[in-house]
Amino acid sequence: PAKQWELTEKADVYFQDAHRDLSLDLIDSVKSLFGDEGMNRLIEHRTQKQRQRYEGASSANCSLKQKLKNIAAERSKEGYMAEVQETDGNFILLENHCPICEAAKACSGLCKEELELFQSMLKDTATVERTEHLLSGGKRCAYKVVPKR
Repeated sequence: PAKQWELTEKADVYFQDAHRDLSLDLIDSVKSLFGDEGMNRLIEHRTQKQRQRYEGASSANCSLKQKLKNIAAERSKEGYMAEVQETDGNFILLENHCPICEAAKACSGLCKEELELFQSMLKDTATVERTEHLLSGGKRCAYKVVPKR
C-alpha cells in the first residue's frame, strides 16, 4: 500500500518559501513608498480583478447555490481549497487553505476586502458573514451565506 506523508509548519525551515518572502517584501515596499492609501488602492484593484473572474464564471440567472459553487471553484483555482456546504437552507463557503496567509498577516486589508467582495457580489440574494477566520484563531475561513427570503 502507498504511504502518504504530510509536512507540518515545523518543516518550513527546511524548504525555503521565496514566494512568501517576496510577497512580504513587496507589501512592505508598497507601504513605505505609497503609504496606506497606495496599499488600499492596490488591494482594491486586486479585488476588482477577482470580482470580474468570479462574475464571469456565473450566468446572471444562476441560482445562489450555483453561484457559490462557481465562486468556490474559482477560489480553489487560486489555492483556497474552497467548498460549499448546505445546512438548513443556508450555505457555508469554506476555505480550507489560505495561500496568502503570510501576506494577510502583514496586510489585514486583504481579508477585509475578501469579506466585502462576497457581501457585495451576493447582496441582492443573500447576506454573508464570516463565522470563522484563520487569522483570528480559526482552523480555516468560513462564510455563512443566508438567502434572502
